[in-house]
Amino acid sequence: MHTAPISPPSASTFAPILSLALGAVFFTAAAVAIVAKLLVPDLPWWAAITLGAIVAPPDAVAAAAVLKQVKLPKRIVTVLKGESLINDASSLVLYRWAVGATLAGTFSFGEGVFQFFSAAIGGTLAGWFVGRVAMWMFARIDDTLLDITVSLLAGFLAYFLAEQMHVSGVLAAVACGLVLGRRQHAAFTGETGLAMTTVWGFMAFLLTALVFMLIGLQLRGIVERLGGYDTHDLALIGLAVSATLIVSRFVWMFPATWLPRVLSSATWEADLTPPWSYPTILSWAGMRGVVSLATALALPARFPGRDIIVFLAFCAIFATLVLQGTTLGWVIRRLGLEQDRTTLPEPDTAQARAELAAASLDAVQEHVDTNASEHGEAATEVVDEYKVRAERARCLVPAIDGAGLK
Repeated sequence: MHTAPISPPSASTFAPILSLALGAVFFTAAAVAIVAKLLVPDLPWWAAITLGAIVAPPDAVAAAAVLKQVKLPKRIVTVLKGESLINDASSLVLYRWAVGATLAGTFSFGEGVFQFFSAAIGGTLAGWFVGRVAMWMFARIDDTLLDITVSLLAGFLAYFLAEQMHVSGVLAAVACGLVLGRRQHAAFTGETGLAMTTVWGFMAFLLTALVFMLIGLQLRGIVERLGGYDTHDLALIGLAVSATLIVSRFVWMFPATWLPRVLSSATWEADLTPPWSYPTILSWAGMRGVVSLATALALPARFPGRDIIVFLAFCAIFATLVLQGTTLGWVIRRLGLEQDRTTLPEPDTAQARAELAAASLDAVQEHVDTNASEHGEAATEVVDEYKVRAERARCLVPAIDGAGLK
């Protein structure tokens, strides 16, 4: 769960977010399942679908690590961030569905659809409830360490509450994070916000490292138990599944981007068709990571084909991280999508920064005037620094007006 404020997506980005987070996940899972079943005939169909659900969601952390090095158009970044909020939940609901069908040996489509929507809606409501309770507590707590503790516990509490209700724990954690992220500015001080960002960053790093350590410890035993497969055949199967994973995102992304605009004139007029480089980057930024590893490791020990599923999941993660992760920045630059980091901010952002800088200067100046004898030369230096910041912020607003961005 992330506690940073999250802006609601615009109409032009909401459709591609849902297309990737739902449509692309299910399409990728189906494509991987078909290829896995063809190459490993003794793998049950629902076990193959389980593999597809495991590797379907891209890892937002992996993409974010690469995107920190380049500046992309805002629309692409918004779509990638929005997708990361939902795709894990949709894939894990499908995963849970497929695992249950595999172990039970029977499946009802109507019951499965009902469980899917009930799990999604119930998980969202559980997360919203826990998030509101956490915000109520934040409003009554005036201690940074306690705020951080509550924020950590809130995500886990939302997840476990949803699981006890037999609904989606992942969606509950996402919903809880959205509530905290949208409302935290009203409850947290700047010091608390900075400290919380640091703690959550460390927690994400620690948990990610732990998952990769676990797969490393298990992989040797898994390979040994796959002794019935020829090494060459295993390599080819892993390569085929990884290639299917990469290609299927392209196969989904381009038609999903252009077909609605071709079929609907209203959509065409309301939303300009993006250049082909946009869906290319969205397709290539599909590295798999810790979520796929964690779900693979979570398979029951008696699950049919568990070893081959975990092995293929690791192959897919390794291939996408190495191939796509190391070349994403190069592809962005080759397509000419990298923006200058000195690009002027949005007009509203520039205006808000100017007002904030002016208010900060007034507050500092008032405090220094009241306690002038206590601060001396140090206070004068602080005031001079804030005067420079306020002047820079004020100069930026006319610059944006002159650039014709308003």
